[in-house]
Amino acid sequence: DRLVVDDDLLVESALDALWAADRASLRRVAQDELQDRVIRRVTASMTDEQLAVFNAAHDVDPETARTILDEMAPNHDLVVAEEIEQLRDEIRDASDEILRELMNSAG
Repeated sequence: DRLVVDDDLLVESALDALWAADRASLRRVAQDELQDRVIRRVTASMTDEQLAVFNAAHDVDPETARTILDEMAPNHDLVVAEEIEQLRDEIRDASDEILRELMNSAG
């Protein structure tokens, strides 16, 4: 799935030396942020009816929701790629600050 944040992002940002728990926490935060951004951008162009259909499907079966998304927002893969790249850039730019904050909270 393209919406998965893995250790590659942390390696690229020089954050791979973090403790496993910190890496997992950072991945979860990045994953949630990525999903929120993609959903906001993709659903912004949907009508209220399309959004209701998508949300209802997502609550019952995420795979069906993916199929609906493919039909209603055929450009969503491009949105995912753009948001992943933007998130990578932001994490790379903030890597020193992230490390400082984690070290301060541990000490």
